[in-house]
Amino acid sequence: MAWERDLKKENPDAWIALLLTLLPNLRRLEIQFPDRSTYVPQVILRAAAGQFRIAVLQRLEEVVVSAAFEPYGLVTSLVLPFFGLSALRSVFTDALFDGESGVAIGSSPIKHLSIGACRGGLESLSELIRNCPNLESYQHGYFPFNGWAPPSINPLIYPAVLQAKETLKRLWLDIELLPEMEEPIWPSFIEFKALQFLHAPHGLLGKFYRSGIFAQAPVPDLASTLPVSLKELHITKIHGAGAINVVAEALMNYILSKTVHITDIVVFTTPVPVELAMPPSVSDTELLIRLVDLCRRLRIGFAKCDPRDPHASRKGWRFEEPFPARDTRMR
Repeated sequence: MAWERDLKKENPDAWIALLLTLLPNLRRLEIQFPDRSTYVPQVILRAAAGQFRIAVLQRLEEVVVSAAFEPYGLVTSLVLPFFGLSALRSVFTDALFDGESGVAIGSSPIKHLSIGACRGGLESLSELIRNCPNLESYQHGYFPFNGWAPPSINPLIYPAVLQAKETLKRLWLDIELLPEMEEPIWPSFIEFKALQFLHAPHGLLGKFYRSGIFAQAPVPDLASTLPVSLKELHITKIHGAGAINVVAEALMNYILSKTVHITDIVVFTTPVPVELAMPPSVSDTELLIRLVDLCRRLRIGFAKCDPRDPHASRKGWRFEEPFPARDTRMR
């Protein structure tokens, strides 16, 4: 009766909830929950529990949830009900928030989880991954310069993702780090036994810069940090006078390791303002040429690019949010 009354009042939450019950063949859903939504999550929960006599959301494979009313911080509890749908395999959301009780979801069939530019929610992240025993792909796009940033994200992301170390095949960490002197290195990727694809900033792989007390630091040993299952490696956020030099040397040592079976390598350099840019030194050029030659001889795909390059988008090398602009109607 309440639902019917709100439908007559043209309540958008009530109408969207009704629409979801009328699309039995729905495979993909992109949704920004109506403000203070109640009917839509009820439909999702009932569908997950099999309480409808007709097929409601039983074929839904992919869902994208945007934080349409971010200031209220209620979105995580609206994302969680989807996890109980039997056919769901992929979830994207920029809507995680800390301090939400959420919904008990049990074991979920989700294989791909993608987190967009959310400002928090990393405490909720551990719960989400814990309930995805078959998770094969995790993608995180975190950009604190768009808003408030916590002191460090690694201590929360690493243990959450580590729960999927036996099943995870693809790990994409397109994240901004704190200054390199302060940001802790990711402990290791070696425990991810099934990992085949890794996209990560060089700050998570080792000390690839030469300044201050680290001027004489050894070249990072990537073979001891990366799993033997790895096939494709992307190293991002490479900047600084000597960073690309050290990356090139570390990659040559890595490629020549007997336990490595890598097939593709991409390095992303971070552009600096023109007035601050310095021409590459002879040693930098020589190391890059040697690295390219080594990859060619061993038939390993190699590319060096600027992440702003349109070519990077065509190759799928950039983290793209499905919603082109944030919903600012409540600001």
